[in-house]
This record gives sequence, structure tokens and C-alpha cells, in this order.
Amino acid sequence: MKKTGATLVEFIAAMSMGAVFLFLFFQNYATIYFIHGKEASRQKADGVALAVLEEIMALDYNDLLLADTPPGTGTSYSYPGNPVTIDDKGTPDPGDDLTGTITWVVLQETDPDGGGEYKTITVTLRWTELKAGSEGQGTSQYQEDLVYVVRIYEDAAY
Repeated sequence: MKKTGATLVEFIAAMSMGAVFLFLFFQNYATIYFIHGKEASRQKADGVALAVLEEIMALDYNDLLLADTPPGTGTSYSYPGNPVTIDDKGTPDPGDDLTGTITWVVLQETDPDGGGEYKTITVTLRWTELKAGSEGQGTSQYQEDLVYVVRIYEDAAY
């Protein structure tokens, strides 16, 4: 006798395999969405860091170094507007916004090739991010840094 159709065991096996595939698909989809969000916040952080870097570059050359103790270590500064908002989530609660801190170091140097004196400015924006794949799993965070290094010569017009 020939039977058509599927048995109950075949049906349960097919449903189990489908559930596993759906679970894996949605888990990967959530991780990709999370990574895309991190990239968006990194682009916003880039804009914030570049705005502060432009403020620093607008300063007079002689105002960029107040002290160098001990010599060769440079002078560290903390941005007066810290903490800076990188991503405003659009809610009234500022606790869910992504914020960071900006610092910069100015180091005065002399060009060994005879180009004159210059100052190297290193601007760092630091904020806390979740690790990819750790959504909703507590303390899976790390520090994200965005660093820009520029060189300003004493006798150049910018």
C-alpha cells in the first residue's frame, strides 16, 4: 500500500529545523543591525571630534602650549565642554544619550629637516560602546577611541 503525505515525525523534524534556521537568521540580523548602529555613532563621533579639532586649530600658535613639564611630554588638556554628546537619542531622558570625553595633547617639536618649529596636536574622543553580539547581556562594554593627530608649523598660515 502506498501512502502519500508526511508522518508526524517528519513534520516535527521539519519544524525543528525551520525553528533553528529562523533563530540563527534573527540572531545574525540583530547583530548586523547593532553593528550598523555602532558605525552610525562612530560617524557622529567623528563629526564631534573634527569640530573640536577645528576649534583648537583656530587658536593662535603661541596659545597651544602653556607648559611642558617634564620637557618632551607635551601638555594635556581636557575639553571644557566635557562630556560631549555624540548621539542624542531624541528622548527627554539624557541618560540614554551616547556621550564621551575629549582630551588633547600638544607637543612642541623641531623639524629635523630644517622645516622650523611645529606643534603636534593629538585629539582623542573616548566613549563607551557595547561589544557586538552582547546585546542585553550586562557589562559587555569597552572603551572606543577616536584619535586625530595634526601638525601645525609656526610660520605657516592656515
